[in-house]
Amino acid sequence: MPVEMIVALGEECVEIVWSIVDKINETGELPKDMLKSVFITIPKAPGTHDCSNHRTNSLMSHKLKVLLKIVLQR
Repeated sequence: MPVEMIVALGEECVEIVWSIVDKINETGELPKDMLKSVFITIPKAPGTHDCSNHRTNSLMSHKLKVLLKIVLQR
């Protein structure tokens, strides 16, 4: 669920997402769809083919990002 959809749906959607994150926090179990991330490489310099000249970026669900922020703050 993109963050734009959460914002567009308003407070009710935020409460639903928060309840999902709260349930994950209580049970310690993540849904399988939240465990999937897409990794992309971004070249540091144009035209490079050497792996050390690339940065890796991970695209993950917004719910997982919220959960990770909570864990990092604790």
